[in-house]
Amino acid sequence: MIKRYQLLFCLLGLPFCGIGQTVQGFLYDAETAQRVSGARILNATTKAVTTTDMRGVFMLAAKDGDVVITDAEGYFPDTATVVQQKDLVFKLKRSSILLKEVTVIGMPGVKKEFMNKKDYESSYKASTDATSSLNPGRGTSGVGTDFLYALFTHKLKQANYLDSLMRRDRENASIDARFSKSLVGRITGLKNDDLTDFMVQYRPSLDYIRSVSDYELIGYIRDSYLQYKENPEAYRIPPLVKDSVIRDSLIKPL
Repeated sequence: MIKRYQLLFCLLGLPFCGIGQTVQGFLYDAETAQRVSGARILNATTKAVTTTDMRGVFMLAAKDGDVVITDAEGYFPDTATVVQQKDLVFKLKRSSILLKEVTVIGMPGVKKEFMNKKDYESSYKASTDATSSLNPGRGTSGVGTDFLYALFTHKLKQANYLDSLMRRDRENASIDARFSKSLVGRITGLKNDDLTDFMVQYRPSLDYIRSVSDYELIGYIRDSYLQYKENPEAYRIPPLVKDSVIRDSLIKPL
């Protein structure tokens, strides 16, 4: 008789076994490793919706088998299926290399950035002058159109890529100016590799940095450090390919 009641309770509980279950995850930029805040996260199975916080982290009501979709401005959408309630990690790819314009005043590295841009423009002008000197006074006559097209395409790709690098450096400079090692180290007491590890895992987004006061930023660092002490590997991501390797592979002599 007792076994029958136990079986009855189990059967009655089946419809409710998925209620109250949540899954955690986070989003980050595939190129810069920066967290993506303010992104919409949709459970396509139940239609539940949430958004990522300033660390790119979200909590969503979901159970095993549910399909989760990301919707972040400037990124391609991504999907994942919940399996055994494991954390979901989304590595988002940008839908365009064009980034929002950022104005930086008095930030370290800005002067160097403009010097790099000036050097690039000088080298680009020199290459253009060299191309024109192939046939002075005769326009493009005598020069193969395939060669000119290939040269123009190559220079355009270089210009677009270098522009995206400078924009990315400008964004990182804005974040580093406030979320600095000296500030984070003073608040957390972390040093060397531990400090670097913490700052990578809890690096805030540019939108967050531009929207909070110094007091709010200090509070964010303290709260994040408490989470870090509980689980130092919670938001650790694989290392990315260095920019120098990318530059060597993409920017080659014609």
